[in-house]
Amino acid sequence: MRKTAIFLLAFICFLSGCSAKSTSSLIINSVSFSADITCNDGHYVADCVIDGQKELSVLLTFPENLAGVNVLYGKDGCRILYKGMVIDGQGDRFPQTSVISVIKQIIDTVDGREFDAANGNGEVTGKLDGYDYSVTASPVGLPVSLRIPGIGLKIQFKNVSLV
Repeated sequence: MRKTAIFLLAFICFLSGCSAKSTSSLIINSVSFSADITCNDGHYVADCVIDGQKELSVLLTFPENLAGVNVLYGKDGCRILYKGMVIDGQGDRFPQTSVISVIKQIIDTVDGREFDAANGNGEVTGKLDGYDYSVTASPVGLPVSLRIPGIGLKIQFKNVSLV
């Protein structure tokens, strides 16, 4: 009888452990990362920082002909810096499906959203301007990748850290 009770107790503990969910929140604010970006046939690499005010800084490092272009994008519009030149403008001047606009919209949309982290990386999905998106996050909530198949966009987040 005692062996049966121990077995049942162990079995119940096992079952309750299997059904438990571990959730985490996506952190895509106050982070820095290197972005490996594929958009249709183009390949780009950029060093990025998203500050606590959800303002985005993107410094292109590849391809060589765009290396050094720095785009600052926040609530007050955008600023593009390159070799001493400065272009100021409104954020709505970027096409909705431009990489910069998409990253900014994703920041505003998914930061803090919860996901199931019980089995390692988690995923946050949804629609952005009619396009399906998927953000994969590490178990602690840092971004790993972003995919928007409808516009041919894939971003791998590398060397992600909190700022």
